[in-house]
Amino acid sequence: MVAVSLDTSPGGQHPSLPGYHWTPARKEALLVQIRAGEIDAEDACAQFNISADELESWALAYARDGQRGLQVRRQVGRRT
Repeated sequence: MVAVSLDTSPGGQHPSLPGYHWTPARKEALLVQIRAGEIDAEDACAQFNISADELESWALAYARDGQRGLQVRRQVGRRT
């Protein structure tokens, strides 16, 4: 498989480094590359230091709601 570059940041930070921000567009780009066969899911997890469960959750959210489903949502705690 070919190494996938998702670096669209001006700072040039690699997705596997701590502090890298996975935007919805970057998540979508990775999912599209997996679907196109450019990289397989196992290699993507290893290359970008993400769990298979996280990648699967992105794929499910993307299938359900497109790029909008890949947005991080804050969960507000319930006050008692």
